[in-house]
Amino acid sequence: MAFYSINKRLRGERTVYSTSVKQKNKGKIVFSKSKTFTSRSSALKWARGLISQLEADETNLTAGYREVTFGDLIVEYEKYKAKSNRPLGRTASFTYRIIRNYPISQLIASKIKSHDIVHYCTARKESDSQPGPATIAIDVSVIRKVLRIGKSLLGVNCTQQPVVEAYQALYDLKLIARSTTRKRRLEGNEYDRLLAFFEQKEKHRSTVIPYRAIFKTSLATCLRISEVTSAYFGESD
Repeated sequence: MAFYSINKRLRGERTVYSTSVKQKNKGKIVFSKSKTFTSRSSALKWARGLISQLEADETNLTAGYREVTFGDLIVEYEKYKAKSNRPLGRTASFTYRIIRNYPISQLIASKIKSHDIVHYCTARKESDSQPGPATIAIDVSVIRKVLRIGKSLLGVNCTQQPVVEAYQALYDLKLIARSTTRKRRLEGNEYDRLLAFFEQKEKHRSTVIPYRAIFKTSLATCLRISEVTSAYFGESD
């Protein structure tokens, strides 16, 4: 259900009308937009027009498809992939787990707008981990993936269009970027210190991971961590 509110305010010597349009689904706000006008008639026209558009979109888009939150869509997608012959990789699984902890996961998937994507990326950048643009770009990529195939794969009303529309703003704000070649190399006695650290971890009674072997192999082969950990060390010399 969509509804609007108009509040009369003074801005300097002028009277303005602050107008807000919101839409609820199962008690949760799934859409919110505000705008300020200099006349009440203009405010009413905009609010009523937007509500008509929202109601028309809801009628056209939801026919035959389910409405679920973005977080629930991710969970359904993860379960489906886990049963398939192409399960999610380590990076995608970790990224989806992060996304489910942000407000965007509470939005109805079909109601996600481009500014919701931008707000998510801004929040990610300002989080404690402070991920770089290349990492946030991975987030955007997996968000787009599940929104792109959610309708055909799971029968959920969703579309990748909000992500497509958000790209220009994301690049303009430098929130996302392509990954760059890493030039960092071990310096001084870092190699020996890391080996000593991994040796201590291996001595723990509950540890079964060959940390030192993984570390040495990754340095020698430049393989991704997922590629190294999927190898059978018993078959190597």
